[in-house]
Order: sequence, then structure tokens, then C-alpha cells
Amino acid sequence: MPNKRASQHPRLDPLVRLQARGSREVELLIYGDIGDSWHAQSVAAQDVVMALNELGDGVNTIHVRINSYGGSVSDGLAIYNALKRHPATKAVTIDGVAMSSASLIAMAGDTVTMPATSLMMIHAPWGAVVGNARDARQYADTLDTFAEAMADAYVRKSGKAREDVLALLRDGEDHYYTAGQAIAEGFADEVTANAPIDEEAEAYASAYAKELLARISASGAPSHRATAVAAAARRGSPSSTPAPGTGRRTPPADAGHVSNGATPMDQTNTGDAQAALAADLERRKAIRTQFAPFVARADLPAGALQALQQTCEDDPKCTPGAAGLKLLDFVGQHAAATPSARGMMAEVHATGGEPAGAGFMEAAADALLLRAGISVPQPHAGARDVAALGLHGIIRTCAQRAGRTGVSNMGEAIRAALSTSDFPAILENALNKTLRRGYEAEPFTAAVWSRKVEVRDFKPQQRPILGSAPALERVLEGEEYKHGSLEDDKAEYSVQKFGKIISLTWETLINDDLGAFLRMTQAMGIAAARAEADNIYASLADNGGFGQTMQDGQPLFAAPHNNLAGASAQLDADALAKGRVLLRRQTAKGGGAMNLPPRFLLVSPEHEQAAEVLLAAAARSLTQGSDNALTPPWLANLQLVVEARLAPDAVYLLTSPDSVDTLERAWLEADGGPVVKEEDGFERDTRKYKVRHVFGSRWLDWRGAVMLPIVPPGS
Repeated sequence: MPNKRASQHPRLDPLVRLQARGSREVELLIYGDIGDSWHAQSVAAQDVVMALNELGDGVNTIHVRINSYGGSVSDGLAIYNALKRHPATKAVTIDGVAMSSASLIAMAGDTVTMPATSLMMIHAPWGAVVGNARDARQYADTLDTFAEAMADAYVRKSGKAREDVLALLRDGEDHYYTAGQAIAEGFADEVTANAPIDEEAEAYASAYAKELLARISASGAPSHRATAVAAAARRGSPSSTPAPGTGRRTPPADAGHVSNGATPMDQTNTGDAQAALAADLERRKAIRTQFAPFVARADLPAGALQALQQTCEDDPKCTPGAAGLKLLDFVGQHAAATPSARGMMAEVHATGGEPAGAGFMEAAADALLLRAGISVPQPHAGARDVAALGLHGIIRTCAQRAGRTGVSNMGEAIRAALSTSDFPAILENALNKTLRRGYEAEPFTAAVWSRKVEVRDFKPQQRPILGSAPALERVLEGEEYKHGSLEDDKAEYSVQKFGKIISLTWETLINDDLGAFLRMTQAMGIAAARAEADNIYASLADNGGFGQTMQDGQPLFAAPHNNLAGASAQLDADALAKGRVLLRRQTAKGGGAMNLPPRFLLVSPEHEQAAEVLLAAAARSLTQGSDNALTPPWLANLQLVVEARLAPDAVYLLTSPDSVDTLERAWLEADGGPVVKEEDGFERDTRKYKVRHVFGSRWLDWRGAVMLPIVPPGS
């Protein structure tokens, strides 16, 4: 890929570079304006796409580093799609800023990392047009179309509702996100310390910030505020104050360029100074709000507290989050370790006014999940505030809430926090939520056709069979009722315990890698669902064989049970009709026809398409009133269930578990599903957690299921 940057830096040119980073990893730098630029060279989509296309199959990771104010939406979309197409893992890092279409490119990352001093901005595509009213209306429609295309990228990365993302792309506002805010919204995955970069990229970043600073200062902004605005453009800057980026440029008369709002440095207008001032006033107001509850505290030195507040306000590089951490340290050093002091700290830094205790711990657990990129349907109201503190900030908060003040480094803070009750409880809460999210995310087909119950213990569970109820007999006037019993036909089974131990190391917390540990726990939840499904389907079919033995000593599907049809050459309406007849002809043990209707068609993936064709044709017959013997309308009432664990030599018709007992699956009542439990002790700087899932399953009655042997496709 050509390097379009001059060797010296009297003017600002873009840096576009693809280089090896190990035997199977490459690094892609995207620094500067995206697409066609009206004042300098730029990062062209063609260069990036061609370079990606030339990468060999051996590359498994692409490290994408971004520092850009944005530019052309079309080029941004092309770069985004090229990155998504490549099979390698994309690890995106926002070195300084990713604004406008540069933030769109960042959404291609499988992981998006933002140093605490970086910034992201999302807003609507914009441009200009020369022409009549009709031309202007058509151009407005074009901008809306671009917004629709861009929305897909932000939705896929964040998991947010499409209408929420479109609101960001249509309201005309510039939406700035610090690292913590971007993670809370789902646009980024983790915060890291600013890692060193090579001298060439460092020199470029300095020139980038220097020229931006000169342009903003020339517009009339005070020097200290202009510095705060420019700082985020330079990688490694201590500032996360949002650069204004609201200056608008007028494109050439042909207006053939749709922009996502990148601001060229030679055309920044005086609106930047006003935006910088407004941002600084908001920053100061947020800092004053942080300090307000502590002003009247008798146990704090008033003069020192006031001096700290003034220092934070006057420093344009001090964000509200950074001020909060300084305040937290100040209170920990000067306040008595009383419940009141700890409660006040939790109120300010975690829950936005909610009393300390369970509220803080719940917010912190949700914050850890948000930082790890794990969706939380209804996060605690204070979760985003806590997420902005980062993992190490949460650890320090827990230590100081317990009165463990004066720790000199993060290693000591971690050990102090782990010796309290708060942080281990927060971890366990977060791990359990992650485990359940994983369990719920795994497709679990048995849930639709079976019944779930909870049992109190591991003792054998005895279940009377619904289909064994005795038939009612006529009682003549004055005669006694005859006795009937269910006890002669029962099914028995027990729940079993499954699990693993996973270890959280002290080094994981030091390195702020808790997100990876949480995602591993999420995978354990997926594994729990798979183990349960394996258990259930092993009882139904194993390579076309029969399942477990029933109460009468026969297998689940057997000729004496009248639920095993003759083999069919293919899956068609005639084959399914055989199964329907068998279901309808079932009789209760106590006597009487059951007339069971088929409700579920359970097939392997090999029969999925044939089943879909049958059911779709039946639905058309039902809605259009046609009389097609090949696809009778009754098939439209079947719910198709596709399960990869099934062998392709049979399909199954099942009735509803409300009509007759079929398969019952049980969880242990005390757990209520898969859980994480902490092991006692903290030996060798490792904390152990047990992932446990207690479950069991049993076919209670054979009458509600029919097996239809089918010749596998291609046999």
C-alpha cells in the first residue's frame, strides 16, 4: 500500500500503512481524512480494499488502528465492508479519535478497544447541493438512504434497536462518546492504557494535533480550551474532552461528495470556539455536581476539598470521571471509615443518588458485563456511571467502601477488594448473569415440545402418567363409585449434577482482562444448554436406534406401543399421515381412545428443506382453500423443530405435552438453572468458581410421540 505521508511534517498528509505484525498478524493504520479530501491527500478506500484483498489465507488477525475525523461515507462503507468480508479477526483500536465515517469503520471490529484518552463521535451524514427545490429534496432523500446503510453497522456492533441508531443518524446532533460511554452504549468493548507506538506514527500524531491546535486557536478560542479540544486528536493525550467537530464546510459546486462531517483544519469556523466553551462549561458543572454532597462534611478538610475541586475545574484535561476518582481517593484518605462515608462514596460514584449497598453492587455487576461487551437487557440505572470508572476504579471503590484506604498500588487494591464482601459478591453476580445469558442464547429446541419442572432434591422423582388415568364408569342411582388408581403406572427419574471449575487469576485483574473471563463464563452457559440438550436427545434417538426403556420394559418406540411406523422412502404427506393415524389411535391404559392431535414435527437438518416445502404448501392450501391431496391443510398446524443431534434416518411426530405426558425435564429448585458458586479460599493468587447445572429428563409416556423411519436423503 503506498504511503501518502511526506517524510517531514510541514503540512498534514494522511498515514495509510499495512505491515506485518508477527507471522499471522498484520497491522492497518488509518490516520487522516477518509475518502476524497478538499484540502489534502486522504485515506482512499481503494488503497485499503486492494491491500486487504492481497492478504494471504495465513493471516488470522488484522489490528486496525484509527485516528481520523472522518470524511466520505461511501469510502467509509467500502472500507467497513472490506474488513467485514475478510475472514480474519479484526481488532480495532481507536488511537485518538474516530469521528463520523471513521467511527463507522471502527464498527467492523470483532473487538473495539479505546484507551481512556480516546474519543468517538457519531452523527448524521451531510453534504450540500446546488440546484432547485427538487434537487434539494432528492439530495435529502439521498442523505437518508446513506443513514439507513450506515445504521446496519452500528446496530450489528452495539445490539441496539435500529430505531435508536437511526435517531443518532437523523437528529442533526454530534454525539460524542468517551471510552467508558462508548462501551456502555455497545460501540466499544474495552478500555486499555495507552500503548506505545512507533516513532513514525507518533511524529504524525503530533503533527496532526499541532496543526489542529493552530487552526482552532486562529478561530478565536482561548488557548487552554483549544488545547483541550486538540488533545484527543493526538494518541496518548491525557484528555478525553470532546473535540467540537461542529464546524461545517461547503463542498464544491458540484456537490458530488456525501460527507459524514469531517472538519478540514483549514476551514474550522468560529463555531468551534463556542462549542469548546460550551463543552468546558458542561465539564465544570459535572465536576461541581460530583463535589456538592461533600462540601458540608464535617469529617473532611474544607480547604483542601475546595482546592481539589478548583484544580479539577481549572484543568481542561480533567474529565468528570477523572475528577470523581480524585475525589474518591481524597475521601478515602481523609474520611473516617464509617458506613456513612462509604455510603456517600457509592452514591456519588455509582448509583446516581441511590443508597449504598445492594444498589451499588448490582450496578457494578451490570457495569462489568457492559464493559465486556455482553448485552444487559435492563441494566441498573447506575451501571453506566460505574462502567466509566473502569475495572480498576471499581476495585478501588470496593476497597475504600470497606475502609481499606491508603493502598499504594493496584495489586494491593485488588487483594484488599477481594478480602471484602462487596467485590467477590459483584463478581459472582456478574458471572451468574453472564452464565444465564450464554444459556439463553444457545438454541434449545426441546423447550418447545417438552415440559419443564423444578424438583427439591436429588431423590428419585415418581410421576403418575397422565395417560394412565382410569376410564370413568357409569354410576347407577344409589350405587357406589368404583375405585381407580394411578399407582400401577409411574415413571421415575432423578436429576444429576454437571459442572466445571474455572479460575480467575490475580494477573487477570491486574491486566484488566476480566472481559475475557466473563465471555468464557458466557461460553460455559452455552455449554450448559448443550449438555442438557445432549441428555434429552440421547434419550430420543441415537443413530437411528431406540431410546431408553419405559415402565413396561419396552423401548420408547416399539410395535407394542403402536408408535413406530413402517419405513418410508421419503418425507412426504403420506409418511406423516401414517404417524397421525398412530397418534389418533392411542388408547389410555385405563381404557378409552385418546385421539391425540399431532402438534410438532421433529426432523434432522437433512429433512429440513423437505419439511419446509410440505408445511408451506399446506399453509397455501389452508389459506387459499385449495384441495391438494399431496399437501393436505392439516400439515399447516404442525410446528417444525429442526435438531442437529438427530440422525437422518427418522422423523418424529409429537403431540402437545398438555394433551398427554411426553418428555419431562427438571432443574434443581435451589439453583433454578445453571449457576456459578465461588470456591472458598484465595490460594496462589487464583480464585476458583464452580459452574454447576443440575438437571434431568425422562420420557413419562410413549403415547404422545411417534417415530417415522425415513430413508436418508442421498442414500
